[in-house]
Amino acid sequence: MTYCLEVGQETSNNEWRHLKRILSLKFLLWLTRLAQIAQVFTFISRTPGKKTDGIPLKAIALSTNSNEASIYARDGYEWQPISTLAQHDKLVTSIDWAPTTDRIVTCAQDRNAYVWTKEADPSNPSQIVWKPTLVVLKINRAATQVRWSPLENKFAVASGA
Repeated sequence: MTYCLEVGQETSNNEWRHLKRILSLKFLLWLTRLAQIAQVFTFISRTPGKKTDGIPLKAIALSTNSNEASIYARDGYEWQPISTLAQHDKLVTSIDWAPTTDRIVTCAQDRNAYVWTKEADPSNPSQIVWKPTLVVLKINRAATQVRWSPLENKFAVASGA
């Protein structure tokens, strides 16, 4: 799921209830404070409800009005930054996390998209890094929205043109 939250934007009670179920209240308060500083949350995308050793894996990817996306993982009741996806030259406008393949796609005002895949860090095999693959979109306006197909083998991008 992806949400666009803008400071001062009206959102329905159902949207907020659903978002509160996904994220802890403490983290929502932190996001609200961050939104006041950054003025805009570009997008938040969450991982699927995968389980590791019987514990649901919870993580989100978000971009806060910048050319980077950050991944946060839930550690008990706390959210810890675990990775930064930094390849775009301009503002990241959309993020989508594929539920089955566990890949992330980002698009930005630089008219490019990146597909991010998890790989073991060559210098430290116990660490996971996100490897970007550039997708040149050949559009003449900023990419504004991106979504994986149901089979997660393709993605669609919307633009202002």
